[in-house]
Amino acid sequence: MRKVVIALLFALTFTAVSAQEAQPTAFMRAMALVAFSEFFTDAPVFLSYADYHSGLAARGLEVPADWAALEASENPSHVLLALPAAGPNGILRNLVRGGGEYETILGFDFFDIAQGVEVGNPPAFGQILIGEIDPAAVVAAYEARNYSAEALNTGILLCPEIGCDTNMATDLANLNPANPFGGNIGRSEPLFVTDGVLLNAPANAVLQAMMDALQQEATTFADLPQVQAVGTVLAEYPFVNAVTLVNPMTFALADPASLFGSGTDPEMIESLLNSMPNGILPPYSLVAVAGTADDAGEYGLLMLTYDQASDAQKAAGVLDARLAVMVSLLTDQLYSEYYGAVGMLEPAQVVNDDATGLSTVIVRLAGGPAPNVDENGQFQQSDTPYSRFSQSLIADDLSWLAWGSSS
Repeated sequence: MRKVVIALLFALTFTAVSAQEAQPTAFMRAMALVAFSEFFTDAPVFLSYADYHSGLAARGLEVPADWAALEASENPSHVLLALPAAGPNGILRNLVRGGGEYETILGFDFFDIAQGVEVGNPPAFGQILIGEIDPAAVVAAYEARNYSAEALNTGILLCPEIGCDTNMATDLANLNPANPFGGNIGRSEPLFVTDGVLLNAPANAVLQAMMDALQQEATTFADLPQVQAVGTVLAEYPFVNAVTLVNPMTFALADPASLFGSGTDPEMIESLLNSMPNGILPPYSLVAVAGTADDAGEYGLLMLTYDQASDAQKAAGVLDARLAVMVSLLTDQLYSEYYGAVGMLEPAQVVNDDATGLSTVIVRLAGGPAPNVDENGQFQQSDTPYSRFSQSLIADDLSWLAWGSSS
């Protein structure tokens, strides 16, 4: 039933709006590499994108030539703290320990990677790296680890000794924490590499779906009008550091009164619901959380896509009302106070996209330029407004996005 509802939601707005051959932004170019596959539509959080080079540029930092150059620099922690906390989890999780070994193990340096995408949830998830990736160097690094290489029309498939269909086998005797592709649990995962792009997945079927997208044999996220509408909003910012796309079914709710908890007085629930425009948030077809920046500051954007402009306008009013009266489970603060602690929570706005005919509701948390150091002389982490929204997402504390009907 979950998959059926998801498919219906996307069918409301999926028309033959295809991605342009040459996408204007790094985000949309990355989305053209992600298959809109069954593997990537059934998990709560199903896509995380990071632009590492944009994150550094937004803080006025140069991309180090390589890991050795970073270690030799005066303040390597500044670069690490400026990297967006998004994209392939393993790449950043293993970075401090394994960054110096990536070139030997993988065939490229971390700073060769411009953008990264993780899509799906384990075990059916995949990773995409985009940047200065040389297939010959990758093949040499993997052949040194007893992988076999098979040349295909569009690139090279690399399989471990047991073959590409590994059934996600683990080998605790083969642990390599410096290997971001399953090395922490002893996996030898298959991958596919072509000039400038690397695809990795623990499951061969997932890797094949990603290869189909790369070979333009599958519908991709860039083909979805909802993603195109989000891309249009993001194109207004010179720096798009992080984007998370979320399955709308994550926030489906049959009874909106349950937003306020079982112990809430019924008269208060009725009063709160009546204080909101029509009380109910209309269903949307995509949720996107983004970290962007410009010369004036950093921004966290939470976006909902709608087929009808009237539904989007109604949703904007509902969201403003909810943010003002609902309480965060993380802090027992009003959401407006919790988000407002790291920036200005602006009234929700609606942007209508002429190309797709969709409307996007944007809740923006605007912060100033990230200070290089705080009052204690410590360099500050980037994308604080985005992190506040993403922390709510990770903690399942976004009840103000619940949509549904009491009927």
